[in-house]
Amino acid sequence: METVNDIFDPLLSLEEHYYDHGYNEGLRDGERAGLIEGHLFGLEKGFDNFIELGRLQGRVSVWKARIPPSGADAAHVPTAPITNPRSIKQIHLLETIISSLQTANDEESVGEVEDSLRRGKARMKIVSSMIGEKEPSGNVNAAKGNGSGEPSIEEGNFNKNVRR
Repeated sequence: METVNDIFDPLLSLEEHYYDHGYNEGLRDGERAGLIEGHLFGLEKGFDNFIELGRLQGRVSVWKARIPPSGADAAHVPTAPITNPRSIKQIHLLETIISSLQTANDEESVGEVEDSLRRGKARMKIVSSMIGEKEPSGNVNAAKGNGSGEPSIEEGNFNKNVRR
C-alpha cells in the first residue's frame, strides 16, 4: 500500500511547488523593475540638479556682466552696475563654487554636488538681497505665471511659434 501513496506524493506538494516558482519569478521581475526604476530616478534627480546648476550659472554670468571693469570710462559702464565690493566678492565666490563641481557618478561626488548646490543657492540668496534683486522662486510651476508673455523652457513651449 505504500507504493500507492508514493504515486500521489508530488500532488501533495503541488501547492508548495507553484508557490516557490511564483516567488522566484516575482523576485526576478522585482529586481529588473527596481533597476529600471532606480535608473529613471537617477536620471530625473541628475536632470533637476543640473537645471538648478544652470540657473545659478546664468545668474552669475549676468551679475558678472554688470560688474564694471576697473578703470572703465562712462561709455563702458553697464546699465545697472554692481559696484559694492562685498557683492562682487560674493559673486566670485559663487562662481568658484559652481566651477568646482565634479560630475563623477559615485556616492561621494553626488553628495558633494548636492552640498555645493545647497551652498550655491544660499550664496545666490545673499547676492540677490545685497544688490536688491527679487529672489527667484526656483519653482518650475511658479515660472508659468510670470506674466511676461514669453515662453519658458520649464513650460516646454519654447518653440510653439516656430514654423516647420
